[in-house]
Amino acid sequence: SVEADSITDLAEADRSPSAGFIHFGVVKAIRTVLAERGADFDGLVAEAGLDPRVFGGRLVPFTALGQLLALGAGRTGCAHLGLLVGQRATLDSLGLIGLLMRNSGTVGDALRALEAHLCVRNRGALVGLGVFDDTAVLSYAPHEPEAEGAAHHAERGIAKATNLLRALCAADW
Repeated sequence: SVEADSITDLAEADRSPSAGFIHFGVVKAIRTVLAERGADFDGLVAEAGLDPRVFGGRLVPFTALGQLLALGAGRTGCAHLGLLVGQRATLDSLGLIGLLMRNSGTVGDALRALEAHLCVRNRGALVGLGVFDDTAVLSYAPHEPEAEGAAHHAERGIAKATNLLRALCAADW
């Protein structure tokens, strides 16, 4: 539930993840999308040579998720796997950050809150917001852009940002 995740977020707020780690919620979305595509999550983890224990904690290595996304995309023949995973993102999936965004006075304030606080849940990439005259640019930059699966992470970030903006602006945004 959002409340339980929010309490956990508060407890972990002083212990932001180290660079290169991301909140485990992405793992659940990847597992769901892979299952819908007929893929075996545990089998792909083993095939990628990843230790299954890395997916059992609150934080997981960004590069391990990239490897898993790349392998999953190849095995399922779904080149847009990152987009499908990103479509699962909601304001609620961001815990306290999503709550802060939802209760911000403007979309700009909500995006500034995302930029300032996403590092509590995601240290695999940086989110930046630039405003120039009447144009806003939201950017997503993985710390390791050459790592396997980085393109899938970038696509996931685009889909996630689109969902968040639709939640803030309107479904047809």
